[in-house]
Amino acid sequence: GAGCAEPLFPACVDQYGLKPTVAACGIHSQPAFPATCDCVMQCHELALDARQECVVAPAPGESMAAAERRTKAAIPWSPIIANETWLQRTRADAAASLADGHCSGRGILSVQLPYQFYPKASDCVPSDRRYNLEECANQRTPKCRCFPGFTGPTCSVRMDKSPGLHKCFNECSGRGACEHNFCRCEPGSWGIDCSLGPGSGSSGGSGGSG
Repeated sequence: GAGCAEPLFPACVDQYGLKPTVAACGIHSQPAFPATCDCVMQCHELALDARQECVVAPAPGESMAAAERRTKAAIPWSPIIANETWLQRTRADAAASLADGHCSGRGILSVQLPYQFYPKASDCVPSDRRYNLEECANQRTPKCRCFPGFTGPTCSVRMDKSPGLHKCFNECSGRGACEHNFCRCEPGSWGIDCSLGPGSGSSGGSGGSG
């Protein structure tokens, strides 16, 4: 927008009543925050959909079946959860996390959703040899699933302030700061890795994330 007040990815910064500070685009930490498919689709529009799995959340008046078809048409490669029970569980966990102050206010205390590439519920029973696999344990044990840019058992660690937790292309060529996996270039530099332009102190645009 003209005043820079409009979020670039509105579906990403308002999910289940929670307000992540940045979009999930290109940021993937474990345990992963259960991004909505509308968020992932908005990332895809700008070719920033490094994150893939997502939760289908129908628009008002839209059925889950219709929302699933719309999602699969837009991002057919993405593993999705199109299940009303799991959607309501995620919304309830988000509300409880917000009300009870879980995850430092920077995530959702919830179990791993059963995306298509995870073991099925029938695989995660005590009699099955896969019961103790991490993927099965994550479906039984609630953990903080942090907003993009945060990590740790209670989402208390800010990744872009912790050396080694965030990576940017070519380390921003020494001409910018790495913030949420994107380069914020110094004046006079631009590009995905700040390698373009004459450099600091020169006239010209700045690029990266801002």
